[in-house]
Amino acid sequence: IGAGPAGMEAARIAAQRGHTVSLYEKKASLGGLVATAQPFKGGHERLGDLIDYLKHQQEVCGVEVHTETEVTADMVREKAPDAVIVAVGGTRDTRLEETEAVKIVSVEGLANAETGENVVICGDGAQAIDCALFLLAQGKHVQIVSETEKELVDKEQSLWVRAFVVPHLQAQGVRMWHNVQIGSVVEGGLEITLSTGEDKTLECDSVLECYDMLPNSALFDELKSEFEAIAVGDCNNPLNIAQAIREGNLAARSL
Repeated sequence: IGAGPAGMEAARIAAQRGHTVSLYEKKASLGGLVATAQPFKGGHERLGDLIDYLKHQQEVCGVEVHTETEVTADMVREKAPDAVIVAVGGTRDTRLEETEAVKIVSVEGLANAETGENVVICGDGAQAIDCALFLLAQGKHVQIVSETEKELVDKEQSLWVRAFVVPHLQAQGVRMWHNVQIGSVVEGGLEITLSTGEDKTLECDSVLECYDMLPNSALFDELKSEFEAIAVGDCNNPLNIAQAIREGNLAARSL
């Protein structure tokens, strides 16, 4: 269930091992957040090639693919499979409400959003940093609001990537506010409380909510007592593309 990289890899391996496999995806196309990440990562990371490869593998391996189908526990009970791999992706917290002057933008909507010139990003993980780089390339003025220590910025990336990317952002004028409490959106921007207890308003036209993703285990929790069920990818442990593919691969091999 779910056709991001974890789900597609699980389907590929399970089919190669002789299982009859059906892959369900609620969206109209396959790829999950990898498709969302494409414009932020850039063509040099070849995420489009990864999606195309995994899509083709569904055809080669004989996986029955169903798009635009949101799976429920009742639907799974009706199908009565021998095993279920749940790869429905993570969920993301939303805390802010926009005003007439300040828009709230989601990661999924950022690529086509009218953000204005000044953007504040709430979040400090790899996705937030990739979005900051994307906005900088458009000439935007970017600030990052982090609820954690500065050592955890871009934490999903390798140490050597962080060693270059974070200083690059700072050299391009990106101000990072660490250990802050995020308040609310006001007409002038985003209110935050610094670690010193001082309240501050960051002037901006838009706020991008890009907090760390959270597990999304509701469907898995409903199914695990009735079926041999395995949760993989962001719905189990939000991290990165490589880890999601690894979990999907290992889950299919365990069946």
